[in-house]
Amino acid sequence: MLAQSREVYENQLGAKHLAFEWCARAYQLVPDDLATVAELQRLAAESEAWEELVEIYRERAEQLDDRDARAAVLRSAAELCLERLHRPADAEAFYRALLEMDPTDQASLVALEGIYAGMQRWPELIDVLCRQTDLAGEVEDKVELLFKIAFLQEERLGDPGGAIDSLGAIVALQPDNLRALK
Repeated sequence: MLAQSREVYENQLGAKHLAFEWCARAYQLVPDDLATVAELQRLAAESEAWEELVEIYRERAEQLDDRDARAAVLRSAAELCLERLHRPADAEAFYRALLEMDPTDQASLVALEGIYAGMQRWPELIDVLCRQTDLAGEVEDKVELLFKIAFLQEERLGDPGGAIDSLGAIVALQPDNLRALK
C-alpha cells in the first residue's frame, strides 16, 4: 500500500516530496529492502530532500545494533552532509561517531582531514594526521604525514618547537632524509 501511495503521489500527482515521504515510511518498516533504499535515495535527489534523508539515516543508525549496518548508515549520512548539504560540521559529527565505533577507520580519518583543512581547524587537523601516522604501515606514509604535521605546526600554529619534534620523528624513521635534516 505504501508503494502504491508513493506511486500515486509521484506519477499521477507529480508530488515528488510527498512521494518521498511515503517512501520514507516504507523505509521505516523495511529498512533492509534494497529496492526501498534505492527509491528513497532517488526520490530524495529528485525532491531535494537531503535534510530529511539525513534525519532518517540518523534515526535509523540509533536503532541499529549491528555494527557494520550502523557504520554504513552513519557513513551515508556523513557523505550527504558533506556533498549535498555542504555542512562539514554535521559531517564531522557522523565521522566522529564512526571513529568511536572503530578508531582505525581510515576513510573517516581522511574525510576529517579534508573537513579540518577546509575549515582551517589546524589543531584538529594535526590530531587527525597524528592518528593517521600511528596507523600508517609504511615508513614512507608516516614520513609524508609527519612532514604535513611539521608544516602545520610551524606555518599555521607558529610552533617551531613542535615542528622540530615532528622533523626529529622523521629523522628517527629515516636517518638520511635530507629534507628533514634541512
